[in-house]
Amino acid sequence: KKIKHKIAVLMMLGLFQFIFRIQSRRAFNEQLTTPCVIKSLRSFFPEIDSIPHSETVARLLSRIDVSDIERSHINMIKKLIDNKKFQKVLINKCFSISIDGTQKAVRSGQHQEEGWLLRTITKTSGKEYQQYVYVLEANLTFSNGLNIPLLTEYCYLDVDLLTAAQAKQDCELNAFYRLTEKLKKYFPRLKMMFLLDNLYACDGVISYLVKYKISYMIKLPAKLKYLYELLKSQK
Repeated sequence: KKIKHKIAVLMMLGLFQFIFRIQSRRAFNEQLTTPCVIKSLRSFFPEIDSIPHSETVARLLSRIDVSDIERSHINMIKKLIDNKKFQKVLINKCFSISIDGTQKAVRSGQHQEEGWLLRTITKTSGKEYQQYVYVLEANLTFSNGLNIPLLTEYCYLDVDLLTAAQAKQDCELNAFYRLTEKLKKYFPRLKMMFLLDNLYACDGVISYLVKYKISYMIKLPAKLKYLYELLKSQK
């Protein structure tokens, strides 16, 4: 009976605090609970009755499982899809999903910490190690140019790699298969089309997409003109 706010509302306010760089909980209450903010939010989310207190948001974030954040976001996307909010901006009557990797953070040195990928940089002074965070992001992409974040899959460094030199590091292709499995789990009946770059122009990925009947569009650079002509001839 004490629950007054949905998790999606609390997560949205927590995201606003990050986006607007609000430095304290007091500033959160002063800036995000004004009548103007509530009116603007209700124009997009009519179900919002009130703005939660900053302490409520802080308690949720301190206790919530990270996977629950992902599920909450997916449920919001599913609600928009079920309400047919995207029907006029679909590409080929499919939900187009752009998938690409990006580096999020980098630091020098080799620290004994799971999750950071490792690479060697050659400089005039010699070789040095760098650790970095690399993720694979999936965004819903529509014909009017709108992009909506959908899922994020991290490339990770297993603890065994810190002690086993012969082990292989995680890569973007491995993360792609994990990400695709999540998409099939969350949207089992959704008609999807993947938008990919030339990294995915390989037999393993294409065979995988054909097997699961997922449409795809791969952008090929000019230097792969022969491959483009070959694929075009087999269409």
